[in-house]
Amino acid sequence: MKPYHVLGLAALAFVIGAIAGMVTGDMAALVGASVFSFATMFAIAYSIELRRARKRKEVQVQTPSAPGDGDVVGFDPELARTRSDEEVLGEGHTVQSYMREFNIPREKAQNLYDAGYRRMGDLSEAIPEDLTMVKGVNPTLARKIIATVRGRN
Repeated sequence: MKPYHVLGLAALAFVIGAIAGMVTGDMAALVGASVFSFATMFAIAYSIELRRARKRKEVQVQTPSAPGDGDVVGFDPELARTRSDEEVLGEGHTVQSYMREFNIPREKAQNLYDAGYRRMGDLSEAIPEDLTMVKGVNPTLARKIIATVRGRN
């Protein structure tokens, strides 16, 4: 997140805190509402930015067109990339493998998939703080998932 975004969130949080302080006439309410508002808005903005970053990282598999007469065909690493089992088999297989590998219930496995972790490789790049943003994943489970995935590679 860019510094001016954080400053904007801080200013908005202060305004919310000032309104709460004026309504209640209490300085503690002003400070508490400001801090709470900033923390909440920062967490939401960070979550949105994290999802956008994950979407930007996804690689689209392109099918090359057949070369015509006289066309020079070169090697393109993006086109040569092989698809993983999870990409070929889809969501159901990935959720099942998460349940089996991490010994977690279907709901938590589905939440991981829905949060953008479509392949085991996505989990190996994650940090515990990223995974704890997924509903149902606490810090202990996040560390266990990352250790399991990194131990496989």
